[in-house]
Amino acid sequence: MEAFPKIEKLFASLKTPIGGSLSRIIHVFYREDDLAEVFVEVSKIKNTGIVVRAAHNRCLSGENSYLWDEVTSQPVQLIKEVKLPETKNRQQRTATLEVRYCPVSIQPPSRFKNSDSFNVYAVYAQELTYNTYFFS
Repeated sequence: MEAFPKIEKLFASLKTPIGGSLSRIIHVFYREDDLAEVFVEVSKIKNTGIVVRAAHNRCLSGENSYLWDEVTSQPVQLIKEVKLPETKNRQQRTATLEVRYCPVSIQPPSRFKNSDSFNVYAVYAQELTYNTYFFS
């Protein structure tokens, strides 16, 4: 993992979460951290989970499909309204999201020869309607 010192440093001190075995630490990663190394390290640590905003349409294990096709083909599980605050480029508004999710088994890259598949839940949230008149 020498090529990924940021990830190595993050997980180096995590053996058991600070609160003990009943605690769970959830790490949140953005697109630039959608790396197989993150999944490998998390799988080694008890009571640790991750949320990763996907950057790659990963190949799924044992299937002839890919992550985004699989999760977007699932039925809508939830419709949720989310209040979006005003920003420099947007007026305050409410977005209506439809949410789909499913368990998937991501095939590890070939550089991880002895690694098992990464079993995760894929979640896809998409705004139902989006009108440009909200922008100033």
